Amino acid sequence: MAKVTNIGDLRARSIADENRQLKQQLGAIHQRLHDNEQLFARLTAIESAVLQSDNPAALCLQLRTLLQEEFSLDLVQFWLDQEGCLADCGLDAISLRYLRWVAPKALRELDLARHSVRLVDLAVEEVALLAAEDSHISSLALLRLGSATQPLGVLVLGAAMRDRFSPDKGTELLQHLALMIGLSLEHGVTRDQLIRRSVRDAVTGCYNRRFLQPLSRHALAQWFGDLAPVSLCCIDAMAADGKAVPGVELHAALAPSVRRSDPLVRMDDEQFALFLAGCDGDKAAALAQKIVAAVSKVLAGASVHIGVACEVDVAHTEVRDLIDRGEQAMYIARALGGSRVEIEAGRDPDGEAL
Repeated sequence: MAKVTNIGDLRARSIADENRQLKQQLGAIHQRLHDNEQLFARLTAIESAVLQSDNPAALCLQLRTLLQEEFSLDLVQFWLDQEGCLADCGLDAISLRYLRWVAPKALRELDLARHSVRLVDLAVEEVALLAAEDSHISSLALLRLGSATQPLGVLVLGAAMRDRFSPDKGTELLQHLALMIGLSLEHGVTRDQLIRRSVRDAVTGCYNRRFLQPLSRHALAQWFGDLAPVSLCCIDAMAADGKAVPGVELHAALAPSVRRSDPLVRMDDEQFALFLAGCDGDKAAALAQKIVAAVSKVLAGASVHIGVACEVDVAHTEVRDLIDRGEQAMYIARALGGSRVEIEAGRDPDGEAL
């Protein structure tokens, strides 16, 4: 009878052990579910932020901050194709600490053609593109952005912990993240290109009149900030036969004399407007004389007419007012004949009303 009791005790202990193990397993499952819920919540927040970003630069900046904060990462960088479409999307605002322009060959060597995500243990494998200041990083997740045939670049996530991105771990969530970011970047590039094409002259590449429409009724200070005074040169040219020089030919002749930082707008087929922020009337007139000389050398026999207007009170003067004054000065220069620079009437060289 005692033996039977002992067997019963053993069975009870066995059941108790099994119950304890089941409770531990259930606890682990609940914890994993909780962790997954937290992870999906953070990913959803990141997806929402990415989808709301209206351009590639804003997307990259916001994504870097969110990933580093939400997932406690030690490294978040973009390695982008220096010959790809993102190179023309105004990403200069992003620090070089977080953005690197990489040759296409170097991107191919990261071996992301077959899979969109690759986990790297840096104790086993070296990644040549990793900078010396990132020597504390022990593991990487490399996420291909864009298609396998035409990748935009790679999002690099790094951790000081060696097992954070160990190659034996699953990559499903990271693959989803790579796909979402890649599609959002491609959408941002397309949108950016459409916007630029709508405000750029298709032939010369400079701004067109449509670019000025949302700015025309705003004060100069809303465009140029505190860079006062702001001057304007309105430019056209007449050929020896009395006909207007086509805009394409005029642009080719005057473009070498224009700084890239100064907005050049093609107002119509034959006329251009050059905005000079932080430039007074004297400097604008001197530059206009140089443009006349340069264009006259290229367009032999043509007369070049430039009207110069200058404004000091940029906070209370609308863009369209400066344009009207510059055009009036140009019309006077044209009426007087020959190549000449005409400063608007009723103003001193500094843009003050007389």
